[in-house]
Amino acid sequence: MAVYKNNDIELIVHIKNGKFYKLGKALTTVTWSGDIKSPSRTLEFSLIQAVTDSKLEQLGIVEGSTCCFYVGGKEIYRGTIIDIDKSNTNNEITMIAHDIGFLLAKDQVNYNFVDKTAQDIAKEVFKGKGNQTSLKYGTIAPANTKITKMFVGATRYDTIMSVYTAHSKKDKDHKKYMIEVDIDKFNVIEKGVKKLRIMFNESQNMSSANYKVSLENLVNRVVIVDEKGNTVKEELNKELRKLYQYISKVIEQKKDKALTDDEIKAEFNGPEKTCSLSGYGDISCKCGYKVQVQDSFTGLIGEFYIDKDKHTWSGGKYEIDLELNFDNIMDEKDAGKEESKDDTANSQATSSRDWGHGVTKEQLDKVLGGKLAGMGATFLKYANMYKVNPAIVAAISMHETGNGTSRLAREQNNFFGMRKKDGSWMKFSSPEEGIRRGISNIARNYVNKGKKSLNSMVGVYAEGGGNWVPEISKFYNKITGQNVSSAKWGTGVKTDAEAEANVTTINGTSSEGLSRVAEVAQKYLRNGINKPSYAWCCWFATKCLREAGYTPVANTNLCDDYYIAYKNAGRLKSPSEYTPKVGDTIFFYGSGGYSRKYTNHVGIVTGTSGSGESIQIHTIEGNANNRVASRTYGKYRSSWSRIVGYGVN
Repeated sequence: MAVYKNNDIELIVHIKNGKFYKLGKALTTVTWSGDIKSPSRTLEFSLIQAVTDSKLEQLGIVEGSTCCFYVGGKEIYRGTIIDIDKSNTNNEITMIAHDIGFLLAKDQVNYNFVDKTAQDIAKEVFKGKGNQTSLKYGTIAPANTKITKMFVGATRYDTIMSVYTAHSKKDKDHKKYMIEVDIDKFNVIEKGVKKLRIMFNESQNMSSANYKVSLENLVNRVVIVDEKGNTVKEELNKELRKLYQYISKVIEQKKDKALTDDEIKAEFNGPEKTCSLSGYGDISCKCGYKVQVQDSFTGLIGEFYIDKDKHTWSGGKYEIDLELNFDNIMDEKDAGKEESKDDTANSQATSSRDWGHGVTKEQLDKVLGGKLAGMGATFLKYANMYKVNPAIVAAISMHETGNGTSRLAREQNNFFGMRKKDGSWMKFSSPEEGIRRGISNIARNYVNKGKKSLNSMVGVYAEGGGNWVPEISKFYNKITGQNVSSAKWGTGVKTDAEAEANVTTINGTSSEGLSRVAEVAQKYLRNGINKPSYAWCCWFATKCLREAGYTPVANTNLCDDYYIAYKNAGRLKSPSEYTPKVGDTIFFYGSGGYSRKYTNHVGIVTGTSGSGESIQIHTIEGNANNRVASRTYGKYRSSWSRIVGYGVN
């Protein structure tokens, strides 16, 4: 192992009011790691804080603090502390930080790109739109493939990697790409090009090496069938047949999209080779780069690609653990939906439960005024019921009422200029009823009958038009930052009864749109909450669901009862069989002193990072040390608790 001195590494944590702490001498362990399938590198560090130590006792490090890690006087990492774990068994504090790649992997988008290059899309996603955080970027790899695709609810990372995946598949050289963080900015680079100078050699700087070959997932026969199960095409891989009997993979081909030869060949799967090594090198050994290895026993000789890296400084020793790959792989993504370039054509998004192309309550509430102020959730609720875009109907109501200030809006809750058969103005019992009736009219009598453009509506709805179309277009742009189009309208419904049947979609049987649950939790993480006097983690989890427009599986504040309700509903998943999604409920069982049978704590899943056994689960939880807090766990447990299951919302 390589040795280091305390002054070789330095960790500085910056907190509010310009205060900072240097932790170099107090550190017991520092682990710096990265994974080719994650844009965020992680820094985990531990220190001993004795209760009697007055100097360490005063540390004011909290989640959200910024930490900067230096090796040999050079800053190699800058990130935000997202998890703090304290244990009184050994007086140790463990903190986990993520760099700005964490935001890229968590922050979701709503874009509709038409004939834009992958390179330009990446720049636009980094810049963000509306109130999104603008992210600095440096190198953006050339990628001139034109993309027409809609991204709703995909993360910024998945969006960028999806368009570069599409480019890679069409590029004649099939180049691979990755996103890397350079302290405070992002680079999109061609992967596998940079070759490190260091060589790992069995007689010099390697302590161990492992090499494994497996036929577990072998596929050497591919059969293409139609929707009725009839064989359309069969491909055999005779070279892979030499290894074992034919093992088939059957793929159903869509009516309108025949699989290409390249797509079929991609389904073959030969021997899977995994290799790893431990030793010592330097901080240049990071995922995505090439490194030379020479080990005669395992046969690892030549150039390999680093898929994962872990650097550990502990007890005066510096060690590197690398997972290697024979092939140059890319974190391929296929987020988003293909969309017609024809502005008047029906969008694929209209078959989704998100009829607003990602429009949020916050976007609506930021613009709605007068009697309409704060009614964003109501527009979302009834727009989803009636299968129309909430931003367009909101824009119509804003124009018709002077943004909620007209007498008709104030006194009669009539937000859409609706009249009775005798020509008099309609009056509604509440703002909610007024919004519902207006949306119902538009969905049934216009959108469902094919009037999917403002111009097609204006002759009937607006009695001559005037500035009706440009004004509504202006309000729509103010809400979404986009131009309105008929492709964004939705499908509408034929009857109110059909809309009522869609209420179950709004009340929580769907996993789509659950990012709103995480958004509600984030709000309370930032602003705090008026909490009850009793144990309130379950109360908080159900509160977030309700505020996001979903009905919890049970009306209870008891963890055990909530757990059983998911189980009885067939919506409880174990950590070994399921990777949680944003908005899911997470259940824990603590160690020692708990009387509950199944679980003693619950939270809301806000995302995941990494993959496989090294996956990390990110949460926001109520009653976490009597406050709302964000935490990160391994696949099955943290230092204080065991993850016992996930409630699928």
